[in-house]
Amino acid sequence: MSAKKPKRKEQDEASEYPDVLLGICQEKFSVLEAELASLMELEGNCTQDDNLSELLGQDEVVTDYDILTIYKNVSKLSAIESYLKISYRPFQCFVNCRTELKLLEVETFLPKTDYTPDRHPALFVRLSNPVCSLRVYENGNIYCQGYSCNGAASGIQSFIASLEILGYEPVFHNPVFNVVNATFCLPFRVDLEQLYLENRDACVYNPETHPYLMYKVPDLTIKLAIFSTGCVFVLLSLQPICTQKAIAYIMPVIYRHKATRAGSGVREEAEVCSGDINFNLLWENEFQKAYQGSVKY
Repeated sequence: MSAKKPKRKEQDEASEYPDVLLGICQEKFSVLEAELASLMELEGNCTQDDNLSELLGQDEVVTDYDILTIYKNVSKLSAIESYLKISYRPFQCFVNCRTELKLLEVETFLPKTDYTPDRHPALFVRLSNPVCSLRVYENGNIYCQGYSCNGAASGIQSFIASLEILGYEPVFHNPVFNVVNATFCLPFRVDLEQLYLENRDACVYNPETHPYLMYKVPDLTIKLAIFSTGCVFVLLSLQPICTQKAIAYIMPVIYRHKATRAGSGVREEAEVCSGDINFNLLWENEFQKAYQGSVKY
């Protein structure tokens, strides 16, 4: 066995001087007038691709059209994702390899590993094929985070193969994946009943037992849990491009079913919900328990 590798590691006088005050005001008014003229000229010179609010240091305006075509204009994507509070989850896989591990020994013989037990009980591993990162514990628990569902699973399998070379007998058994891949919230309430009536073949909706509608996206493994508040959970995605396709697909569907105030016919517009942390965690845990055996990588 080779030697252990080194550690990487800022008195109102107006009544006395009315003429002076008037002169100052006139001077300031002239300056403001000039600035306004300049601003109007700037606005007139802006092309369709320029964003005046951005030039003035203000928040970029996000329109309904921007949301409905969310991934077409990359220059606006960051502003749209921030407005909708889109939160993407990394793809994670968990396995208990049913083997007690000597992490100091594993760190000694495997490259791109880091084990500092006085700071963290896990061994950290970085792999390049597939690109992923792992946390490994003495009791055999292995957590892998990758760029896709398959990448996270393959990362654990690759690490297990390395353990076998070191004389361990680990097993890749019952992998568990995170089932919530993204969340976002729209700036209006959704009429779930009408959405269901017009999309029966793609929906499961039982308001007596669940406060959300489950929508199955065609040609993908993805399901979307849609709440009447406008919050949406994206479930069972296998890779980032699938998550984006599902979000782009559901936007016009939900927009056609904005809720209206009873008897008024006026749509219930609202500020984008803040995405309450407790609410998100509660339902994320519920969806994890309900669907953790449904991921087919």
